[in-house]
Amino acid sequence: MSQTTECMKQALSHHRAGRLQKAEAMYQAVLGQVPGHADALHLVGLLAHQQGRHDEATRQIEEAIAANSGVASYHNNLGAAHRAAGRYERAANSFGEAISLQPAMASAWSNLLGVLSEQGHSHAMTQVLEAWVVASGCAPEVVQQRAAHRYAVGDLEGAIADHASVAAHRPSDPIPCLHRAVLAHERGDDATALQSLRDAQDRFFESEQLGSATVQSKLNHDIEQIQWLVGQGMVESGWLEIAEAYRTVKRTLYGNGEGSLEGRSLDPRMSKTIGRWYNRPIHVVDCPALGGGALDSTWTAEAVEGRYRASAPGVTWIDGLLRDDALHQLRRFCLGSTIWTDFKYSGGYVGTALSSGFANGLLLQIARELRERLPGLLGPHPLREMWAYKYDQALTGIGVHADAAAVNVNFWITPDEANLDLNSGGLRVWRKCAPLEWDFESFNRRPEKLMEWVKASGAEEVTISHRCNRAVLFDSNLVHRTDDFQFAPGFENRRINITMLFGGRGD
Repeated sequence: MSQTTECMKQALSHHRAGRLQKAEAMYQAVLGQVPGHADALHLVGLLAHQQGRHDEATRQIEEAIAANSGVASYHNNLGAAHRAAGRYERAANSFGEAISLQPAMASAWSNLLGVLSEQGHSHAMTQVLEAWVVASGCAPEVVQQRAAHRYAVGDLEGAIADHASVAAHRPSDPIPCLHRAVLAHERGDDATALQSLRDAQDRFFESEQLGSATVQSKLNHDIEQIQWLVGQGMVESGWLEIAEAYRTVKRTLYGNGEGSLEGRSLDPRMSKTIGRWYNRPIHVVDCPALGGGALDSTWTAEAVEGRYRASAPGVTWIDGLLRDDALHQLRRFCLGSTIWTDFKYSGGYVGTALSSGFANGLLLQIARELRERLPGLLGPHPLREMWAYKYDQALTGIGVHADAAAVNVNFWITPDEANLDLNSGGLRVWRKCAPLEWDFESFNRRPEKLMEWVKASGAEEVTISHRCNRAVLFDSNLVHRTDDFQFAPGFENRRINITMLFGGRGD
């Protein structure tokens, strides 16, 4: 190995480790030995770019290109330096040159799209994405980017087709099916939306991980649900043997005690005991859309939207959200459907979402009619996600958090008779919008920091008590949590809340 090669190797090691001064000194040493060394010129330029010296970076990388114009990474990094200095046209040309030299260079395509986006050139972005899809051989990750762009420019049909293509290329991934479903719903095609959601559910339930672990509160819920289904005559009495199998697993994992929220792995013997039923949609109650509408006719958009805007940032509620038959049908779906697969929460509650079975004609009808009934509030914001949680009466609810959407609609379907304290059991909302630059995915994992910010901000706390068939509507950017609750024992008395998210954060 030559001295120059060894020096370059050591310089790169320093560079990758973040020891930039040492790396630069060694690159310069190489250039002292070989003044036109293209790699050294390029990497000195890259270092300058990384340290914010973009004009110097462009000079150095241009010298590298003069020495060897056929290296795609040189042009890509030159484009990055031009872009950082605000020279967008030159940046785009450099990224284009990198692509022409190396059509498979994903970073160059992505950088070119970024420059065009910053300039608002949506038509050019469309052309670049079309070319990238072809160059990538219709790679799913590229088609997915085209789907997002097509949606952004109003090409709903194209976006739906792209998500269908991604789904075909990723047969075990439920997410592209979910994306296709919410866009089909936005288009007004609930038949396609429901089929896509069934496809997402089929993929979700194929995961072996669903049957690998449990927690006591989940087992308690499932035992109660099976007993309720038998008692209602919705399944045959032989299902009681399934409940007994669950009890056997529960005793093995937790003994005869109650209250432990620690998760436990299911060994092969336990999986064999309950695996055919555990976390599987073995019973799903039919819940189609209703003729004549799902929403109650007694509340008006003018009153709801007026209260929402008068309390900026908005928080309001609707009593009597649903018609009685819609409420009844939705309760039977939530009580009788074995779709409550999500249980990894400190509060011990169980959950379900769009891709895991919480989808039917009635729920999509409710979401659609809410947007139609509240055009000034929800009209601009399509449905993006939907879930439900069911709570153990002896445990707690959801802690402080915020959601990545424009407007939350949260409603309760458990009868008031189950609530032992009618002044509680609902929702607490702090009337202060969190900064849009916050990364909620990471910040919500630190609820203590979120509450510190809430207290420091002096945000007003609004508490809305639980009532059956009451919906709370609020700006999704507001911090909120489940209120303390005290519900009567019994499966039908479990607190159930349903959440629909409309629009995107910052819309």
